[in-house]
Amino acid sequence: ELAQKGVTDPAYVPGPYMPSEYQVNAFCNWYLDRINDYIEEGVS
Repeated sequence: ELAQKGVTDPAYVPGPYMPSEYQVNAFCNWYLDRINDYIEEGVS
């Protein structure tokens, strides 16, 4: 709950994931790859 409150602070600046968050980072990369594939298929 406190982390979520911190994210809404105007001074918050997002940073890189911690090494322990490798699964979150892997999911984000996978998701972005799928979105990019979808966009490229729609343009072609």
